[in-house]
Amino acid sequence: MPSQPWNQAQAQQRINSDLNAIVQKQGVELQRLKSERTENESRMSEMRTSLEKSSSENRILKRAVTIQQERQNLATSELNAACKYRTDAEERIRKLEQMINALQY
Repeated sequence: MPSQPWNQAQAQQRINSDLNAIVQKQGVELQRLKSERTENESRMSEMRTSLEKSSSENRILKRAVTIQQERQNLATSELNAACKYRTDAEERIRKLEQMINALQY
């Protein structure tokens, strides 16, 4: 019977040893997860900053495009008005030339 308590003590030691190993592994895993979380939070902060910068640049570019479109529309409108003025002027010149020719004969 003396070997029975020894086996129990040895088994208890083995259990304690296994539990300590598990606790140690969990502690290492916990540290790794905490470190990973910190890295992810840092990356997220950097990405948030980058997103804000990109959003700001995007607003500026959209405004620039709007201004450019307004200028293009104005230039097109002025060009159309100039073409109409030219057509009207050419028509008037043609009529005046006809009147001059009619008066000459």
